Parts: sequence; structure tokens; C-alpha cells
Amino acid sequence: LKCKSKKLLVCQRCKKAYYCSAECQKKQWRENGHKLHCRKDGEFKAEDLVQIARLKNKPELNDKIVRVVGPDKNNEGRYEVRMEGSVKGDKSFSIAAGNLNQLRPYDCRK
Repeated sequence: LKCKSKKLLVCQRCKKAYYCSAECQKKQWRENGHKLHCRKDGEFKAEDLVQIARLKNKPELNDKIVRVVGPDKNNEGRYEVRMEGSVKGDKSFSIAAGNLNQLRPYDCRK
């Protein structure tokens, strides 16, 4: 698909993907995985890779990449996460949604 337009359109849901046309957007949605990974700001799902940010009590964890296990069942607005690359059985920990940055898990240029 050759893009001719110089004005880019932005995904209205995640605001992280850009497209040159509606045709290109549809192709990315279906064929290149945008549908699987598109999230509203602050929305996380199990298995998402996210970046820890803005921690004051443990600043050494800022910028670390973690995998979302799921919502913390005991604390609303928090998610259970596990360090990426850890082995099964490693401890997970809870972190507030405001301390997680979404990552762009696909390359829309494919």
C-alpha cells in the first residue's frame, strides 16, 4: 500500500497510531495487529507490556518494563504486574494505573 497523503490521521481510540488514509488504517487494524493492542489511555489488559513511571517511593523501578498479569483484585485502580523476563513462580506486585505507561507493541509501518 503506497501512501500519497502528507496529512496523517490518528487512531481515535489510542491516539498512538498514525495513518495516511482510511484504507491504510483498515489494513493496520486487520492485518498488522492494531486491533489486538489498541487501548484507551489508562486501559491495560493481561499480557500487555507496560513501562513503570513516576514512582517516588521506589524510583529505581522507573523505566522498567513489566507485564500486566491483570487487575489487582484487592485494590481498585491498581494492576498486578510481573517483571518482564522473570520465570514462572516469581512474585508479582501491585502498582497504580497512573504509574504505568502504555507501550506501542506493533510496528504500523509493516
